[in-house]
Amino acid sequence: MIYQGRGRKVRDLFDQDNLPRKEQAIRNRIKKAGFWMR
Repeated sequence: MIYQGRGRKVRDLFDQDNLPRKEQAIRNRIKKAGFWMR
């Protein structure tokens, strides 16, 4: 993910000053955008 430059795109999905409190919410948003990798 980092090597493909997707880290920047994922960071742009979130307001850095108002991140979701739960990790699951962050994961779901990344999965919906298609950036989730195992």
